[in-house]
Amino acid sequence: MSVLGAYWYWFAAGAALIGLEAVVPGVMLLWMGVGAVLVGALLSLLPDLPTGVQMVVFAIAMSGSVGGGFLIQRKRRAPTEGAPLNQGLDGFIGRTAVASADFVHGVGRIYLEDSTYPAMTQAGAVITKDEPVRIVCREQASFIVEKLDS
Repeated sequence: MSVLGAYWYWFAAGAALIGLEAVVPGVMLLWMGVGAVLVGALLSLLPDLPTGVQMVVFAIAMSGSVGGGFLIQRKRRAPTEGAPLNQGLDGFIGRTAVASADFVHGVGRIYLEDSTYPAMTQAGAVITKDEPVRIVCREQASFIVEKLDS
């Protein structure tokens, strides 16, 4: 039996790597630990496995578990499309707001949530104070709005 012949070395190494993942987050140590545990399980079934073969099996098991871990994480990743988080002013497009003042020459301000924002109308529509509008798009730092049918 070689130095690495005892399966419990592999189990201990796997447990240590998995435990280190909790202290040093990085995702890779967890899957390397899974690879070591798999080699320990194989070695408990085949105790006379040569050290060179153990290393090859560990490399394959570790690569497979790292690849499988990446696939699992990719599937769990939440879709970001349609989420209002980190979209800035573009997250307000399609929402309704209220004119905070009369629009003069198609330019004014709208009240949305707890702030006012600069806005412009399409085709010079007349919008008066407290009139509801819909945000159609954004042009630089101003919203383009349209009058809502009352």
